[in-house]
Amino acid sequence: MPSAVRRRFEPILLGWRVDRGRASALAAYTIATNLGTPLRALWFKLLIDSIVSGNDGVIYATAIALCVSDGLRSWALLQANMVKLDVQDRVLLHLQTEAMTLAGSVPGIKHQEDPAYLDRLTLLRGGLSQLSGGYATAVEAGVVAFKMLATIVLLATIHPALALLPIVAIPSIVLGGPAERLNQTGLAAAAPHERAAQQWEEVLTTPTAAKEIRISRLVPSLVSRLIREHSTADRLRTRWQLKTEAMKLAGWLVFAIGLVMAMWFIAGQVASGQASAGDLVLALILGSQVNIQVAEAVTAVSALAGLTTTLEHRRWLESYADTALIVSNGSQPPRRLERGIQIAGLTFGYDGGASILDSVDLDLPAGATVALVGENGAGKTTLVKLLTKLYEPNAGSIRVDDVDLGDIDANLWRTRLTTVFQDFMRYEFIMREVVGLGEPKFIESQERVLDALERAGAAAVSSSVEGGLDAQLGLTFGGTNLSGGQWQQLALARGLMRELPLLQVLDEPTASLDPDAERAVFEAYARSARRSRLEAGAITLLVSHRFSTVRMADLIVVLDGGRVLESGPHEKLMDEGGLYAELFELQARTYR
Repeated sequence: MPSAVRRRFEPILLGWRVDRGRASALAAYTIATNLGTPLRALWFKLLIDSIVSGNDGVIYATAIALCVSDGLRSWALLQANMVKLDVQDRVLLHLQTEAMTLAGSVPGIKHQEDPAYLDRLTLLRGGLSQLSGGYATAVEAGVVAFKMLATIVLLATIHPALALLPIVAIPSIVLGGPAERLNQTGLAAAAPHERAAQQWEEVLTTPTAAKEIRISRLVPSLVSRLIREHSTADRLRTRWQLKTEAMKLAGWLVFAIGLVMAMWFIAGQVASGQASAGDLVLALILGSQVNIQVAEAVTAVSALAGLTTTLEHRRWLESYADTALIVSNGSQPPRRLERGIQIAGLTFGYDGGASILDSVDLDLPAGATVALVGENGAGKTTLVKLLTKLYEPNAGSIRVDDVDLGDIDANLWRTRLTTVFQDFMRYEFIMREVVGLGEPKFIESQERVLDALERAGAAAVSSSVEGGLDAQLGLTFGGTNLSGGQWQQLALARGLMRELPLLQVLDEPTASLDPDAERAVFEAYARSARRSRLEAGAITLLVSHRFSTVRMADLIVVLDGGRVLESGPHEKLMDEGGLYAELFELQARTYR
C-alpha cells in the first residue's frame, strides 16, 4: 500500500492491526445499529398509511417489524459499545507503548530538555485517547455516509426535490475540518502552559519535594503558580474554541434554513392532497434524522481532522527518533581497551548557554582508576554525560582506542558501560529486580544479584528486609521503605551487574554515605573492577568531593571552569602544591 494511502487510512489500520476480530465485530454491530434508523422511519410511514386506510394486516405486520427492528437495534448498540471500549483500550495500550518506546529510543537526553520536543510529546500524549478511537470513528463516518444516502433515497420517494435536503448540510460538514484545525491550534498554544501546570502538580504531590515544601511553607505560592498556568492554558484554548464554534455555527444556520423550507414544502404537499399523512411523518422523521446525521458527520469529520493532527505529532516523533538513531548508528566498541580513551579539544555547552567544557585534553589510560575532582559547576558530570553518549560534543573528539566515539553505536557502547549517578533511581519493584535491572538478561538470576550485592558491600540490605530478594520496596505499593543509604547501596549493586565493562562510572553516587562507608564502597568497586581491568582493560571513573577517597586513584584530574587544571597521581599533585593540594589540606583540616 502506498505510504500516502496508508497514512490516510492509518486510524482504521491501527484498530485492524491491533485486534482484527474485535475490529470486524465492531464494524458489524455499528452497521446493524445504524441500519435500524432509516428502517424505523419507513415502518412509521407504513404504519400511519395503513391506519388511515384501515388495513389491519399491514398494521399488525408493521408494528411487529417495528418492535423487532428496535429490539435488534438496541441489542446491536449495546454490543457495539462494549466491543468499542475493548478495541479502544487495546489500541490505546499499543499507542502508549509505541510513544514511550519512541521517546525512550532516542540515544541521548538532549531532546528531553528541548521545549519544542516536550510540547510535541505533550500534545501527542493528550491526543492518544482520541486516536485510540480512530477506528470506531472511521467506521461510524462510513455508516453515517450510508445513512445519509438511504435518507436521500427515502426522501426522494416522497418528492424528488426533497432529495436535495442533505445538500444544505454540506457547509456544516465542510467547515468541520477547518474548525477542528483551529481548535488544534489552540491546544498547541496551550501546551507549554499545560506542561508547566503538570510540573507544579508533580512538585506538590510527589514525595521528593514534600519536606522542603512544608518547612518553607511553599504550598500557597506553588498552588498559585499551578492555577495561573492552568488559567493561561484555559484562556488560550477558549479563545480558539470560540473561533471554532463560530465557524461551526455558520454551517448550522445554512442547514437550519434549508430544513425549515423542506418541512414547509411537504406540509403544503399534504394539505393539497399530493402526499399522504405517512409521507408527512416520514419527512418529519427523516428531517430530524438528517439533523442528527449532519451532527454525526460534523463530529466525525472534526474527530478525523483531530486524528490527523495527532498522527502528525506521532510521525514527527517517529522521524525525530529515526534521525537520532541514524546519527547514533555506527560500529561496535572494541572487545578490550588497549590504549584507553583519548579526549582532544572537547568543548560542550547547552543550547543558548556558555561552554561547560572548554577545549579539554585528557588521556584516560586502559585499566586505570581515574578520579575527577573540582568544585560544583566545574564540568565533571557533563564530561561523564559525553563519555556515555548522553550528549554529543560541540567540538573536539573522544576516541576509544583511536576510534571516534561518535562512530560507535550508542546502544552497543552502553552495553559495555556501568554507571551509578548521584541522582540514581529508586525503583519501587521487588529487590531482585531493583538490582537486576543493571543487566536485564540476568534480572531473574538470584545468584548474580546476590553476587552484585556482596561486591557492593550491600548484602546486609537484603538480609535486613523481610522477604529478602523477593521483598516489595517502596511505600507506593505497600512495600518496605529504605533509608537513603540503603537505596544508594542497591544502586551501587545494580551498577555491578554487568560483566566486563569497558568503562565503570561512579558519579558521586555515595553522597548519602559517610566518608568511611564511601571509601569502603569505592574499594569494593576497585576490587570488582580487577577482572575487568585484566580481561577488558576497563577504566574506572570516580567523581567525588571527598579527597580521602579519590587519593587511591591511579590518575586524579582536577577540573576548574571547564578546563583541566591539573592531572596526575595523588603524590605528584600534592608535591606541586596547586589547587588539588590546597583543597585536600582544607578538607583534611575539617575532618581533623
